Amino acid sequence: MRGRIELSSVAVSAAGKVTRGQSTTADLSLMPESYAQVVKTGLRMQSTMTLVPGRYQLRIAAGNTQADKIGSVMYDLDVPDFDKGRLALSAVALSTAGTGPAASTVSREFAAGTPLSLYVEAYDNANGREPRTIELKVEVRDPEGRVVRSAGDRRTRSTKGTDAFSIALPLEVDPGSYVLHVEATSGETVVARVIPIAVRR
Repeated sequence: MRGRIELSSVAVSAAGKVTRGQSTTADLSLMPESYAQVVKTGLRMQSTMTLVPGRYQLRIAAGNTQADKIGSVMYDLDVPDFDKGRLALSAVALSTAGTGPAASTVSREFAAGTPLSLYVEAYDNANGREPRTIELKVEVRDPEGRVVRSAGDRRTRSTKGTDAFSIALPLEVDPGSYVLHVEATSGETVVARVIPIAVRR
């Protein structure tokens, strides 16, 4: 129930350039109840890095220095340029405990009926002072593409900038595989994100 977890990460660009590494350490001294929860769901650690737009491979390693255990993972990442285009959409943060990005979960499997929340930002890059409407729509679609649940929000703004959307969407659906289709529309411009999820009993 005691340990020292070290987490290290670097990003390697498509040209082979390695960013400055990030390192985070957590000293653990867990009570039996907390230890049981960590064994069941894992331990969440965060680190941040700033990357210019482009394609990268994230290389992440973590280990317990007091137990001689280590693991690693590599992940291909595309960092978009949110300043390009009429409208851009951020990645989507999912949460079962709140509607802010700080409460997000990396899990993509949820129990049926889970009160899921989504946080996403829309970036309006158009010039001019005419009022513009940004509409956000979230749909839960089954493997055949049918919409089984949906929610949305709409904003009107007069200058370009960032709109943050927090949307609650309870997963009151049958167990199975689904996708979350998150779509932002402004005028004739449409941008979307698709997130596969699984719903269990």
